[in-house]
Amino acid sequence: MPLLRSILLVVVVALAGCVGAPVADDADTAASPTLSTTTQSPTTSTATQSPTYMNCNSSLHIEPTTAVPENATVVAFEDLPQNRQSEFEQAREGYVTLPGESDAADFWFGTRYVRQDDETFSAIVAAC
Repeated sequence: MPLLRSILLVVVVALAGCVGAPVADDADTAASPTLSTTTQSPTTSTATQSPTYMNCNSSLHIEPTTAVPENATVVAFEDLPQNRQSEFEQAREGYVTLPGESDAADFWFGTRYVRQDDETFSAIVAAC
């Protein structure tokens, strides 16, 4: 029973705020119309430009694919820079973490397909 009383008290208090709001008297507002004019002065922005990316790690996943768009660029594994070849090989085993402060994620965003040993792979970057 005390729980029911507490619930009823909460409901009554909540409704009292909604129902007990004062209502404006139409006679008072009609008797004295007021005009309000505001002028706005031009403001200058003091915002600073923020970086367009977050400095956090991304991960690279490499998966075999047969669905390569006709207009896609496929890069030969041998043509990848040595550090990208290493990332590619590690990612084929699962995934590799790409440091946020490096250009690795940008490179892999631009290099979607890699061909190695007569097989085409899709490079997928999961970014934060």
